[in-house]
Amino acid sequence: MCNDKIKQIKNLLKTFLKDNGIPSKEELLKKISMFEIVCEYKLTEKEKKELMEDILYENQYYITIDSEISKNEYREWLSEWEKQQKIKGVKDYFYYSDRYERYLLEEKRFPPIIVKNISEINKKILNYLPNPEKLGKWLTKGLVMGYVQSGKTANYISLINRAADVGYKFIILIAGVHNNLRSQTQQRINEGFVGFDSLKKQTVGVGKIDPRRRPYTITTVNEDFKKNLVAHFGFSPNDFKEPVILVIKKNSNTLKNLIQWLKTAKLKRSDADYPLLLIDDEADNASINTKTEENPTTINGLIREILNMFNRRVYIGYTATPFANIFIDHEATHEQKGTDLFPDDFIITLNAPENYIGAKTIFLDKKFQGKKYDIIRHITDNEICIPAKPPKNFELNCLPDSLKEAIRLFVLASVIKTERDKKPKYTTMLINVTFKKDLHDRLKHLVNEELSKILDGVFARDKQILKELKELYINEYVSNTYKNEFQISPEMFDNYIGKIAENIDKFKVFTVNSDNKEGLNYNEYPKGLFAIAIGGYSLSRGFTLEGLTISYFIRTTKMYDTLLQMGRWFGYRNKYEDLCRIYMPEETELWYQHIAEVVEELKYDLKELQLSKRPPKDYGLKIRTHPDSLLITARNKMQNTGEFVDYQDVCYSGQLIETRLISTDKRKMEINFNIFNEFIENLSGNFSYTKNKNNYLFENIPYNIVTDILNGFEDNMTIKRFMEPESFKNSLINYILKGSDYELSEWDIALKSINSNNKIHIKDIELGVTKRSVLEDDGFYLLSGKKYRLGDPYDEAIGLDMEKIKADYKTEQIKELKKNNIEDDRISKSIRNTPPGKFIRKYRSKPLLIFYILNLYKGAVKKGERIEKNVIAYAVSFPETDSIICPENRIVKYKVNKVFLKELLEKEKENYE
Repeated sequence: MCNDKIKQIKNLLKTFLKDNGIPSKEELLKKISMFEIVCEYKLTEKEKKELMEDILYENQYYITIDSEISKNEYREWLSEWEKQQKIKGVKDYFYYSDRYERYLLEEKRFPPIIVKNISEINKKILNYLPNPEKLGKWLTKGLVMGYVQSGKTANYISLINRAADVGYKFIILIAGVHNNLRSQTQQRINEGFVGFDSLKKQTVGVGKIDPRRRPYTITTVNEDFKKNLVAHFGFSPNDFKEPVILVIKKNSNTLKNLIQWLKTAKLKRSDADYPLLLIDDEADNASINTKTEENPTTINGLIREILNMFNRRVYIGYTATPFANIFIDHEATHEQKGTDLFPDDFIITLNAPENYIGAKTIFLDKKFQGKKYDIIRHITDNEICIPAKPPKNFELNCLPDSLKEAIRLFVLASVIKTERDKKPKYTTMLINVTFKKDLHDRLKHLVNEELSKILDGVFARDKQILKELKELYINEYVSNTYKNEFQISPEMFDNYIGKIAENIDKFKVFTVNSDNKEGLNYNEYPKGLFAIAIGGYSLSRGFTLEGLTISYFIRTTKMYDTLLQMGRWFGYRNKYEDLCRIYMPEETELWYQHIAEVVEELKYDLKELQLSKRPPKDYGLKIRTHPDSLLITARNKMQNTGEFVDYQDVCYSGQLIETRLISTDKRKMEINFNIFNEFIENLSGNFSYTKNKNNYLFENIPYNIVTDILNGFEDNMTIKRFMEPESFKNSLINYILKGSDYELSEWDIALKSINSNNKIHIKDIELGVTKRSVLEDDGFYLLSGKKYRLGDPYDEAIGLDMEKIKADYKTEQIKELKKNNIEDDRISKSIRNTPPGKFIRKYRSKPLLIFYILNLYKGAVKKGERIEKNVIAYAVSFPETDSIICPENRIVKYKVNKVFLKELLEKEKENYE
């Protein structure tokens, strides 16, 4: 009876959703309550939760349009075109799109509401394109922005099918810069549009639904558009009754071959009038002109040349990281190659579905489906075995313990995930630690050894291996505070060990890079595969890792777009989201937090700009930069930008502010060292001090003494690359002055000293010099090492009762763990001993100014060359404040396009007048 009632409520919900789309969770709960009344049955909380999760899982790919910015007012021509086809008596006028929708329903088992959703979105996008029957010469350029791994391929295949139906009969799909991505995309085009695999000579995908018609394609899963094809094929779109599609790699030779093919065929005038649809997947990668407009970069110039060979053409870029596209000069044009690829006509942004796990979920909210979701594990032990920046001729001979742990967790996760769904499934682990392909092979060997050790140990019931696996199983999965509908208990461990032993043959290690021709092809393993994929660039864009569960990531790239695209862990993880883990350095996590904020801000700006109903070229688009070391995109892609710095009031409440960049000006360094010496002599002559371990501490010093020394220093230190040293110093002094009547009236001053043979003597004070490695860039030394930090977190505790702080931190952790129902015997394993700086600052009632004397080294401190000595740097640990000195505003810096600069200048002119 109960099951019948629940099924009845679910069917009513499905009917409602089919007609109305997926509402918010709150609205969904209201509908469930309404259908409870209709069916005269009250669901339990557990039944309601399970019903919600089932509905969301079944409709996991429901994507909505977030914003639409267009050159012309939106005009729906497609419905009129359809009407005309009916009047003409045309049958199957939506043959390709109808067939694709049937394929999604019958073969891919997509729910009807999702198929309808994909169809409606792409009808909308198609309406932004001209009707291909429109005469004359025209060019339409647009951009579709989604999220990394959110399902854009299924969406643009839907667009291709419908575009082919209405008359776009020559379609070029540029599928990224790597062979593996092009091959994967060709396979999906074969299944979703062509219906035939010419390599295997067999019907696939949509061809099994209806084989009557087949688009013509020259490229195959293994073969890109090659030069020898030019001699074998003439070209005229009119020679083909069905659409022609090419899936090509974004490579200069491939594009040149295509142009030669078109030129060799000597396009007739009627052919040049044939409507072309060119889709540029990963449009921010390699498509951007990074040179002058007179001599554009090769790939950019070749794409524009292809477009320029046709009179009626459409260019649509798809990307999740449109930073470089926004910076394209919208006025740029070339006599032979035509206009640049700025999306003049439309920009469409897509929302991610409720159950999409993206950067916002992982790095900002750390919540999924309303529950705490913390899957990041910090890597701290990689530098010996796998340094972030391997030196020349580096030999990889060992694996860090953290990677060994990640492999063990992957072995467990694979069988747990498979047990939840008995169908053959793929589970993948990603290892992306270097772009160097020679290291990939060596790493594969070591990973294979470690994997074999684990699997052999399970098969032989080795006590040590089983102990390690059980501890990991308990700590990561049983004790996990995030819970879904699947229960994981200690008692289930032995069953999973048995399943590992049964599935040993499914575990395999692959290298995925341009040197490995075999790569990773899931279709070759129909019974299932547990794959560990090792790679670099080839795993960084577009390529989908099926069932990605465990990721191990150490990369040093500093660009927003590259970092986001490397995030292969973004996507849909329904029914196994609790098993996923990402291993990365703490600094990398902080980078992703910043980038996630920037992406959300950009999407918000685009949504806001939609209201003004102006074309993309009229928008002054801006993207916030990172305060220290990250770049928005490659520097040469930002040549058409300027910088807009809005210096607003700064709030340093509860923050650690420390020197991170030091001017390379030796004269200023020497002056500052002499000023520091004189200051310490005067300070020690007028105030008493205490020895705090190796450090010296002056307490209750008036604020004006602090501002005097800061003001006296030459301007050679700053915390942010975009802040001039003088501006940084002034902002700090002004903040102190504003708080001089409050908690900033009296200060503690510490002199950091370490055990060192290199000492500086000032009166009776003996200071051990701190050694720091640096990178040199644009007239500054950038402190390198962990998080580019100047000091140690414990430095902020100078003068405080550290034992009490550690005890309180332990108590707070225990309280939080118990609140999350962690068992007592596991609490001790979860506790961290070192309080973070933010926790320490809660105990500070006065600000602390810490001085450091540095010797700077190029490269590693132990082996590197000392390039500067006796360099003064400082840090300030500010207490939290509720006083009036802290407005909500803070300094923010943006990269902007030319339109924004133009608008800014016009505003300044208006203000002046």
